[in-house]
Amino acid sequence: LTIISELIVSVFYREKFDPQEIEAMKNRDVLEDMLMNLPPRYAHIRNIIIDERDRYMAQKLRHAAKKHAKAQNLIAVVGAGHLPGIEKYIDEDRDIKELETVKKKSRLSGALQLGLPVIIILGILAYFTDLSSVEAILRNLGIWIGTKAVLPALAVVLLRGHILAAAAAAASGPISNFNPVFKPGWMAALIEAKFHKPKVEDFENITHDSESISGLLRNKVSRIFLLFILPQLASSVATGLALWWIARS
Repeated sequence: LTIISELIVSVFYREKFDPQEIEAMKNRDVLEDMLMNLPPRYAHIRNIIIDERDRYMAQKLRHAAKKHAKAQNLIAVVGAGHLPGIEKYIDEDRDIKELETVKKKSRLSGALQLGLPVIIILGILAYFTDLSSVEAILRNLGIWIGTKAVLPALAVVLLRGHILAAAAAAASGPISNFNPVFKPGWMAALIEAKFHKPKVEDFENITHDSESISGLLRNKVSRIFLLFILPQLASSVATGLALWWIARS
């Protein structure tokens, strides 16, 4: 959401940068200072995509050096942002399996993931049990399925996504509240990435393309991001709208 909001804000941000300033940002000291001063809200993201990767790459280099001990030189090409961290951790000898293992979720987190859908389903069943008319039950099911299918699919269509991405968003919308995997935005973004693969030029042009709505939709990278977020928001709106509609019917 933060990425999308900043991309939208960038459409209205017209300050021009000197090319020399851009080149200066590639300087190692400046780059390291930028990474060290990321806002606190990015601390967890920084730890995952920078610090843990630095430790992992440092350990892989250590293992490669041991494996090819007879070689005089070992050359590794890495991104400039990772170089300070690799140099920091290269002397550490850690168990790489620790870095390759995904931490287990707490029991409370698992209980909430399982419990909330069960509570919603039981609530719906209790509501339907109080109804004497099969027609009313079918009508309310139609409201739920229709609303939860149409709004996410409409979001994909407005973003000019692939037709199968729209179909996947529509199919997963009605069950997304009860399943932690099949979410409209996730399915739409995956299918879009499958059929409209981003090219190198899309990554190179994303800064320029993000200056306009048409550019955001034209760039395959930013469109995948939008398809990941907006159908999810549409699904949340559809949930509230469907429940309100059912309550009034």
